[in-house]
Amino acid sequence: MAPKRKEPAAAAPAAATPAPKKAKADEAAKTVAPRVAAPKMMESSGTSQYKTISGVKYERELLDYAEAAAKDGQVSDKEAHTLWTMAMDGKGVTDTEKRTLEYILEHVKFTDKAATYLKGKLAEMPKAVPKAGDVEMTTPLASQAKPELEEEKEQDAPSYTGKKVAGNVGFEVMESTVNTVITTEGRMLTCLAEGGMQYLIAGARANTGVKAGRYMFEVKVLELLNLADGGRGKGRPLAAPWGWGLLGLLRLRRILHRGQQENVLQQAFQSQSGSRSCAEPGAEESEREYSELFINGVRASSPQALPEALKGKALFPHVSFRAVTMQVHFGPQPLHQLPFTCRTVQDAGDKDVVVAKSLAPKDGKYEVLFPVGFPDEGTFEWLDAFLAKNPQYTELSDRKIIDWATKSGVWKPRGGNWKGACNDKPEFNFGIPLMDDFSVRRVINSIVSVVPRNYVVMEVKENLCLADRKENLKRFSHPDYRKVALVVMGEPDGDFKKLSQEKLLQAKKVKADLEWRQQKLEKERKKQLAKRLKEAELKRKQALEAKAKAEEEKKKKAEGDKAKAEGTEGEKKEEKAEESKDEPMPPADEAKEEEAEDEEKDDDADAEPPAVELTAEEKKQWFRPPAVPDLAPQVLNKVFGHFTIPSTEEGFDDIRYEWQDAKTSKSYLTKWVSERKRTSKVEDIQPGEWFKTQLAEFLKKTEEWKAKQKASTVPPKKVAPKADGEDEDEEESGNVDIFSVEDICNIGNGEVLFKLFGFEDWALMTLRFELYLLMAAFKKDVGDPERVITETYLPFYFQRYYGRPLTPKLYGKENFQEMALMVKDTVTIDSESLSMNTPLSEVESFDIFVKLTEESRRERQRRIDAGDETARLKFDPLLQKKPTVMPPQAPAARTPATYNTPKMPHVKGKGGGKW
Repeated sequence: MAPKRKEPAAAAPAAATPAPKKAKADEAAKTVAPRVAAPKMMESSGTSQYKTISGVKYERELLDYAEAAAKDGQVSDKEAHTLWTMAMDGKGVTDTEKRTLEYILEHVKFTDKAATYLKGKLAEMPKAVPKAGDVEMTTPLASQAKPELEEEKEQDAPSYTGKKVAGNVGFEVMESTVNTVITTEGRMLTCLAEGGMQYLIAGARANTGVKAGRYMFEVKVLELLNLADGGRGKGRPLAAPWGWGLLGLLRLRRILHRGQQENVLQQAFQSQSGSRSCAEPGAEESEREYSELFINGVRASSPQALPEALKGKALFPHVSFRAVTMQVHFGPQPLHQLPFTCRTVQDAGDKDVVVAKSLAPKDGKYEVLFPVGFPDEGTFEWLDAFLAKNPQYTELSDRKIIDWATKSGVWKPRGGNWKGACNDKPEFNFGIPLMDDFSVRRVINSIVSVVPRNYVVMEVKENLCLADRKENLKRFSHPDYRKVALVVMGEPDGDFKKLSQEKLLQAKKVKADLEWRQQKLEKERKKQLAKRLKEAELKRKQALEAKAKAEEEKKKKAEGDKAKAEGTEGEKKEEKAEESKDEPMPPADEAKEEEAEDEEKDDDADAEPPAVELTAEEKKQWFRPPAVPDLAPQVLNKVFGHFTIPSTEEGFDDIRYEWQDAKTSKSYLTKWVSERKRTSKVEDIQPGEWFKTQLAEFLKKTEEWKAKQKASTVPPKKVAPKADGEDEDEEESGNVDIFSVEDICNIGNGEVLFKLFGFEDWALMTLRFELYLLMAAFKKDVGDPERVITETYLPFYFQRYYGRPLTPKLYGKENFQEMALMVKDTVTIDSESLSMNTPLSEVESFDIFVKLTEESRRERQRRIDAGDETARLKFDPLLQKKPTVMPPQAPAARTPATYNTPKMPHVKGKGGGKW
């Protein structure tokens, strides 16, 4: 059953459908006390919502309320306010409502105060004049004046006996939005209205377009859907009310959303009962190509000229709507006759129409494409170019949902992007729960599994990962689907390179033009500032010169009077001659010179923006750097190790390679992943039990060594007199061969090897052990031999494992490379890759770190004894703080490693005992 007809309001429509006026009238009527019956209004007829009086429509509720209020002969001030509130209706006052109030003022008695109030309100609005659509097209009574209607200028269409359009004119699934439901052979449309879909506009384009002649199609609203708002935030209105529709003409392969007016002709209407007819233009009337709208057979708009881009083109009927069910009637017989004869699209001659080629596949198999490409390597640019060439495919992605919602009038605030925003998963921040909780995405995923059409599943991360691909393939288990993986990686083809460089050049031009304009504005600002300063300086000089001149004239006058008195006329003439020689240039001449200089400086102000070209390095770039990454860095670092090339064993029917062949693409992926492993950070790594055990044992051992160093009270060994030529160093007990010592706690006579260690030596020994243990534990915990620690991420891993920062300045160094040079016997940093390595192959005992430290100490002491003061260590006393074992942390969830655990390195010939 069709809803009651409600005309568009004069004011902007509100987002929500208002409460029915009838309920307001009933409630207001209860406040009116029973009165003496007043004379009834004029004889009328009409529907349940309108009364037709003298052929003109009026609002029934307003008339009934006024009639009840005037039973005692007058309408009170309070009742006048109620009438105006009923007319406002939360959406503004329509023309029919204004006309009804004016009629009531003329035929019903009001108190003076009530009449003044209502007349004042109506005076603020233009006089309501009956339109053609407000006039009941019936034969009026003899006593009623017949309204004068404008004479219809359209001519009747000539009869046609030739061949007519073949097949049914209607809508197909492939030519509609995802949320459109098409029934009754493509002539009845409705839309999905749950899970956030109620905010998205539905649209469909007919399969037949008009290229010549004049034809019509009709739209009838059958149902207004009762939709829940879904928690839309206050102050976030929709661009259109719930019950909203748009009909018009489109070119091929395009669905219209609200707000799109380029190259289209459109007519908007709110949810109303009745039929809307849209007459289309024809080629034989090329000098007056136009479109016009009729409601229930009555003209509702004047002819509208077609945009230049549409003239001479085949135009396809289309509808866009929200929260309504509608019938779209193409004929052959119209639902309502127009004032002139006009054939329907279904009744058109076959030479006047173009039947679009059906997008449905001949074999009944629809393609679902899964593009597989690397992040930030032209993924979305390639997709945009692909869809431009293949409009029969529908993109399924979060960015498309956001674009759809924006075109549907759902307000989205600018900015506020969170740190993890990316092209693959852009931010949903509409402030609407059903939009922001991804309900729309879930509904769409459910739809596509049962409504076959050609899809492109654009998920950068999920299409690269095996487990995600398998999960997404399950959604397309329908036998009508052919699942195809499109591998887009490696060196792109020539067309893509050309497109990428064109966009790169355009972006460079825009940037250069902006900088040029800013420099120009800055130059002009400085010029104006300098001009004002010069003018001020000139005025100051003029004031000083005027003052000096006045003083000079006063002085001359005094001297002249004195000279006249003394009779010295000759001297006076000489003074005048000298004064004329020293007379300064007039200020006007200086101003002219300054203006000439300014004009010369203005010559470069009108110069054109600098020419911009791509550099040789930029011409070698395959991909344009994106402003927003395709994947958030923290997400990419977690998952790139699971990137693989798809295969038919996963469930794909076909694997297509767009840029490179299968072998080259696999090699490119392997190389890309390996390089990424060497340069990326493992965000979720956690220290394992082996690391914690070794660190605790080392700290315990270190305390034992320090205790033995303090307890070492053995007197130094007496040295016998040296023979001639005997090396003095050879005789010292401290100069034993370090790496031949089996027990560092007893190198002879109960003496310890680390007897002379200062706090700097203990700090260096600990640093050696910590860096070595970090690299060994990292390989165990990450489970991937290709992963390495680089200088860039050394602070991150050190903090993660030891629970404290690694600060080179505590060791008197500026950076990690300088710090690593102090322990180069244990750790090295590659100058090119910045990866950390160790010359130690395997460690069997903690003693090796004591021996390496003692060797370094002796070398440092020899340099100091030789006078090299740069060898002295300048460590921060904070290093004397006792290191602690980091408390155990719960490991982050991640995919178990599949690689073998590497063995601990071994230092051959050094140290002793098993570790």
